[in-house]
Amino acid sequence: MIDRFRYGCQTGHTLNLARELNRQGIPAKVMLVGMPKHFYREYKGYYPNNMIVPAPSNFKKIKRLVRAFQATLFHFHCPTLLPLAARLTETPGLPFGLTIGEATAPCHPSFMHRASFIIATERTAYATLKSAYPRSYFLPEGIDLLGFRPAPHKNKLIVTFIGEQGKYTLEGYRALLKAIAITGTSLEIVCSQSPPIDVGHFNGWCGPPARAHILAKSQVLIGRGQALLEGMACGNALLFLNHDYRGILVPSWRPAVVTKPCTERGRKPCYRDIFYDLSRLIKDRPYLKRLQEQGRQFVRENHDLRVITEKTANIYSKLKT
Repeated sequence: MIDRFRYGCQTGHTLNLARELNRQGIPAKVMLVGMPKHFYREYKGYYPNNMIVPAPSNFKKIKRLVRAFQATLFHFHCPTLLPLAARLTETPGLPFGLTIGEATAPCHPSFMHRASFIIATERTAYATLKSAYPRSYFLPEGIDLLGFRPAPHKNKLIVTFIGEQGKYTLEGYRALLKAIAITGTSLEIVCSQSPPIDVGHFNGWCGPPARAHILAKSQVLIGRGQALLEGMACGNALLFLNHDYRGILVPSWRPAVVTKPCTERGRKPCYRDIFYDLSRLIKDRPYLKRLQEQGRQFVRENHDLRVITEKTANIYSKLKT
């Protein structure tokens, strides 16, 4: 597998998928492009057997490394890596596939037509791809339900904000912090950008193990995308904050929310809106608990990593080498 390191939860999905493939008897390694050294040390301790490999800085070294792995399949997980993927697969022989998330715009269509499979993790992406690329599949992101699970007891109300790089605005960040300051609740911040207002506990960006630890103790998650799934798995109610703000998120409604453009459903982030929604969750504990239970169930039923990995392995098994 080849992916680009990002300050976002998508990288964790690729790594957890590879680890689960190894658990299910399918050897897999992940080459990460642009991975900072300190994150490599952190992730290396969590993912076993030298599964993670930082990508070399030039193409010739990458190609030599791929040959040394004796790979029988390429699986690319980031659309921005398609130029690299096209070069690596110029020589016919090894099958290769792509995973496309929210980036649905066709890029390198001739290369994509050569792909043995294309996996879309969002339904709108799949709807766009399936007519042009017959070997397309819909498989949502998987969550490791053993790693991401709620703590046995959650007494204190803690809010967690996961800010993925490029997926929120400074204006929204400020609005969130102001709302937290008014409510007086505890805040854990998982984000590569330090808070512009001195509110909450800043963790910087964290890998999956550290995020799971923080979310396990949290009651409410504020974020978007796969962070919502991680939050639900850990028993959090959700507030959707992207470039816009969409309020309290009912778990069964997630597919409609996530795949709709911001202009259709969202509104400009305002601290008052966030404050009112947080206040409702703080005051109405039965409603909060109901959302938390629904969220955990929703992820169990739709995003279990073991099931997603089995389906991925089935796609691999159909390929003719």
